[in-house]
Amino acid sequence: MSLSLNQSVLIESPSLRTSALDRLDDSRSQQVLNKAKAIVFAVWNGEGWATVEQLAQYFQCSIPGIKHIYERNSKEFRDNETRKLTGKDLSDARSLLGLPSITSQARVFSPSGTLRIAMLLTESEIAGIVRTIILELVAGVPNITPKVETPTIPALPPVEQRLHTFVQAMKTLAELTGGRLNPYMEQKNRTEIVEDKF
Repeated sequence: MSLSLNQSVLIESPSLRTSALDRLDDSRSQQVLNKAKAIVFAVWNGEGWATVEQLAQYFQCSIPGIKHIYERNSKEFRDNETRKLTGKDLSDARSLLGLPSITSQARVFSPSGTLRIAMLLTESEIAGIVRTIILELVAGVPNITPKVETPTIPALPPVEQRLHTFVQAMKTLAELTGGRLNPYMEQKNRTEIVEDKF
């Protein structure tokens, strides 16, 4: 799979990945993931979590592949992005996450942690789509054309506002002239009438 330059930078730069994630909360992260492909996070302790198996299915890659990505980059993951469930936490979350009863521990990822996996996973088409969405939302396309200063021209008010102002001006003119909207025309007509009499 060929990667665009921006995706390559996102894959290679831990600081860029963290900067991208800082701009997205879990809710927005889940929206980004769902734009690429539907994913459901089980709600446990008020937060959404997905297992390594769910991520492998979502990204259409192997479970060892997800585990390897995490192990190689584990220092980069923050507490709100992943958790290792053991003991009471594991027994509380087991049924919600669909974990087998023989599991003694489980690694789970939040929507933000799943985005980080997507930014690291190079062998998944879905991960590539997610990276593209992240770049469009967070990084944006850099402006390569120089910004040209254009003089600001005051814009006309909307037509409705101009029409309203015109009507108000006509009413004011009528009040000032005693109901005669064009006193000059009336004065000219009076002059013509007076001249006709002579």
